Amino acid sequence: MTESAARHEVRALWDAAWPQPVDRESPEDTTILKLTILDTEFEMRLLAGPAPLTSAAVLAELPLTGYLVHAAWSGEVVRGVGPIDLGDVGATENGTACCAPGDVVFSPEHRELSIIYGDNDMRMSDGPVVASVFGRIERGVGELQRIGRDIRLFGAVPFTISR
Repeated sequence: MTESAARHEVRALWDAAWPQPVDRESPEDTTILKLTILDTEFEMRLLAGPAPLTSAAVLAELPLTGYLVHAAWSGEVVRGVGPIDLGDVGATENGTACCAPGDVVFSPEHRELSIIYGDNDMRMSDGPVVASVFGRIERGVGELQRIGRDIRLFGAVPFTISR
């Protein structure tokens, strides 16, 4: 077996055993949505390439509205109160339990929308949660961190995701 063939075989074994890396890249023509928390607006880039089913379901349900509270076990994360209905989205896409600040994620298992603002370890009381990274806030993460910490201190606030 040549070195190239051996490397290809090892790569195939690795890829079958390990999850694919999370894709946070978005082309210039990516759909930009507006995430409003209280009276602060953020641009949210929709990651339709790596999370096509979740992204399509979000677009079909716009505007998404509700309230955010601070996550209990995940770290610097705010989450929607109550389940978010995204239709038939039942599988995790572009999934990770280790999100980055600015990630907007959906857990199909828990029907939960979360926004990551800092250090985190996505989990519930019974263990880790793998969520679909379907959106990305790239600008204003410092302001997002301030809002996240305020939610932790002062409680629930309204949010909207819209065009």
